[in-house]
Amino acid sequence: MAYFSNGSEGDNYQHNYCERCKQWRVRDDTIGIESCPIWDVHILGTYDQCKDKGVAELLSMLIPMTKEHFADKCTMFESDGTYQGQTNFLEDDHPLICTAHEVRAIMDGRQTQLRRVDPHKFRSWQLGDLIWPRETFMSDWAHNRVIYRADVGDDGMAPYMMRGEGGWGGGVGEANTKGWKWKPSIHMPKKFARNWLRITGLREEHVQAISEADAKAEGCETEIVRCPDLMGSGNWREFPLYKAGFKTLWDSINKKRGHGWDKNPPVKVIEFERIEHG
Repeated sequence: MAYFSNGSEGDNYQHNYCERCKQWRVRDDTIGIESCPIWDVHILGTYDQCKDKGVAELLSMLIPMTKEHFADKCTMFESDGTYQGQTNFLEDDHPLICTAHEVRAIMDGRQTQLRRVDPHKFRSWQLGDLIWPRETFMSDWAHNRVIYRADVGDDGMAPYMMRGEGGWGGGVGEANTKGWKWKPSIHMPKKFARNWLRITGLREEHVQAISEADAKAEGCETEIVRCPDLMGSGNWREFPLYKAGFKTLWDSINKKRGHGWDKNPPVKVIEFERIEHG
């Protein structure tokens, strides 16, 4: 999303405009990913490509920027009847991509904190704002049924929700997901959100500053750490630590992106409570 200043701005643009436009439709029937040609062009460009004068001029013709440097309505935008007007992307609810581990921990009540790199991406977030986690999912082309990858068991079976007159219901069926092609979480629309989180705390720190209590609040399992007995017995002692478990989990997600534990990157710490949201 190099055309946008950060990923959150791109996510909000998609929600506020793309998903409310008649041009937004399923472009791959095999996995049901929704998009449009203009959106494809804007998210495929790299940062260096978007700095090219010719490319930048073309992109800005399709999705112009306002004086405040927020992306304005696409020139091809045609409302599907749900568009509510320019929000300037400072709404009180925000999409946030979450892993299956995080989703399960949140729903189990074990996770009340999230850490994300690039703290500046969250500069507009405020206490009391709502977060709706985006998950890896699958839906049929008519969007009458949705399944979340976080719910898949070891046998490949997962419950699904059906949409009826009263909205979405949970646990109304079960499907075998083996061999399915899942939709990336970035494509999950807001209407499929099943978890709503209210922000109760925001701060910035380096990832290694996490405490044992905070590591537990990240929904982590403990991991055994061995160290020599300081009393001189010559034996080794074992300690189960949440912080060690968090370090392993953090590296499994972020190390390949250049934000490993050893780099000690600055992070945004988001504290939250899960709420009911109608």
